[in-house]
Amino acid sequence: MSVQSFISTKFFAHGDHVNALPADNESDGPELDEVKANLGRRLKDLRNDRGMSARALAEAAGVSGGFLSQVENGRVMPSVGTLIRLASALGTRVGDLFDQVEPGGRVIRSRERPAYPLTEQGVYDAFLSSDPSGEVEVLHSTIEPGAGTGEELYTHGTRVEVVYVESGEITIRLDSEEIELSRGDSITFSGETPHGAVNRGKDPAVLVWIAAPARY
Repeated sequence: MSVQSFISTKFFAHGDHVNALPADNESDGPELDEVKANLGRRLKDLRNDRGMSARALAEAAGVSGGFLSQVENGRVMPSVGTLIRLASALGTRVGDLFDQVEPGGRVIRSRERPAYPLTEQGVYDAFLSSDPSGEVEVLHSTIEPGAGTGEELYTHGTRVEVVYVESGEITIRLDSEEIELSRGDSITFSGETPHGAVNRGKDPAVLVWIAAPARY
C-alpha cells in the first residue's frame, strides 16, 4: 500500500484517546488493525521484559490502566505524545515500540524509508537519516488536517529540534506559546521545552523534523 493511500483516513484526536472516521478505502482496516496489534504486543513484551506491572507503566506514563489495557490489546493507538511517554517510562524510544528495521548505510531510498504509520492520529513519520552515532535524527512527517501529536505537550530527551514546513500549515506549541508556520517556514527550539504540533489547516502538513540527539 502506498503512503498516500495509507494516510487517507480523516482523524480527530482527543487527549490520549483517538476517534477515527471511516476511511475512504475500507480495505485499509485490516492493515490498521495489524499496526495496532503489533504495537500492543511489542509494548506488552517490553513491559514484561522490564518486570513492570501494567499499573506501574500506566502511572509512569500518566495514562489510565484501562487505556493501557486497550493499547496492549490492539484496540486503540495512543497519540504521539502518549507514545513518547510510554517509551520514556520503559527506558526506550518510540521506534522500539514498532516492529521496524533500522535504517542501514548512508543512503536511504525513498521507497525504503523505515516508517511509523500512526494513522489513527493522522500522522505518518518516516526516517530520512541513518546516523549510527545517534547524534541526529531526521524525520519526514505528514500530519493530516485536524490531527497532531495530541493535547498534552511532551519532551523526550533531545537538546534541540528544528521543524521545516515543506507544504501546508502547522501550529507548533511551545509551553503556552503557539506559533503558526506555513510552507517554507522553519523553527528551532530547545528540546527541553514541552512541545507539540497540530494541523489546523485544510491540507496535510508535510514537515521535515530534525532532532539532536536521536530520541524518537
